[in-house]
Parts: sequence; structure tokens; C-alpha cells
Amino acid sequence: MMARQMINTWKDAEAAYDHGLLSDETFDTALKDISVTMEEVPGLIPYFGYLVDAYKLEEESSLISQHVAEGVNKFKKSSD
Repeated sequence: MMARQMINTWKDAEAAYDHGLLSDETFDTALKDISVTMEEVPGLIPYFGYLVDAYKLEEESSLISQHVAEGVNKFKKSSD
């Protein structure tokens, strides 16, 4: 549930950015937060992975979806 809420918050930030409601700097912070979260709370990565698969986030063109999917894939590669 926590991973889903985080992804929703990041995607909400992207929607706000796309509509001119967030600055570039604030949106960049949201993108950085994805990497920081995955580094600081790696136990959430399997849940992020489930959501990437369930919602087909890798197929989306949004930057948030791509960052989440890349973070999950990076973790998978380092686990092998």
C-alpha cells in the first residue's frame, strides 16, 4: 500500500508539472525522490516491481513511470 501511495504522489506531481503548477526544480526533486526512496528503503522495491508489472508502467511515456521502472530494473540486475 505504501509503494502505491508513493507512486500516486509522484504521478500527481508529474500531472501538476505538466499543467504548469510545479516548477522544474520541484519536479526534479520528485524525480530524485524516487532514487532516494529506493536506496533508503530497498524493502519497498519488490512492491514497486509488482506495481510496475500490474500497471504496465514500463509502457508509459511519463518520466515518473520510467524512473520507477528503471529503479526496479536496476535492483533486479544487482540482485542477480
